[in-house]
Amino acid sequence: MSSHHFVKENQEPALIIDHLTAFPFSKLEDLLEWAPQVICLSDAAPEALMYQFKIDVIMGIDLDVSTYTDFQDHIECISLTGNLWEGVISYLNKLKVPGAYFITDQAHAHQLINQMKPYAPYFDLQVISPEQRYILSRKKLWKKWISGSGRYTAAPFDPSQRLTATLFGKPISHHDPLETLDILYEGEGFIEIKATTCPYLISEPL
Repeated sequence: MSSHHFVKENQEPALIIDHLTAFPFSKLEDLLEWAPQVICLSDAAPEALMYQFKIDVIMGIDLDVSTYTDFQDHIECISLTGNLWEGVISYLNKLKVPGAYFITDQAHAHQLINQMKPYAPYFDLQVISPEQRYILSRKKLWKKWISGSGRYTAAPFDPSQRLTATLFGKPISHHDPLETLDILYEGEGFIEIKATTCPYLISEPL
């Protein structure tokens, strides 16, 4: 199954594929369609090429470029030296995109979040697993219309941060502002999360 992405240049975050294990293609389709650049890290390349969606860049440490040249037309292969994530962020800077969505599995999600923390003040970053979307929010007021039932969490990155939330217009009872906000919902309306400083981490069901 193939997918092509059509979007005006630099308006949407790039899509970076870190791990595809157990990630259903149906959940990837919308993300792929709106990504101006699809960047695949070399460890995930075999699964990504099997899905047959359009890849713009394959990137990795000491990458053997000849391995991928016959799979798709117009794939750029970038071999990095040193720190992988510094190389990825440097490439995002070059693209001038506002941020990136990282596709990974649940086992690697929190490790990836920790690796992205230093870059969170400068880019709109999300880490997406088959179960959860983790938003490294740069907004002091984050607001979204939700419906149905589920669970949100919001956690500070720094001890000096204070987080509060309202759900459907009512404040969430929260005794310790240093702890993670745990927000269970059923119904429809707005959820609002306020922070004294940014960035901080929001988790929502995918």
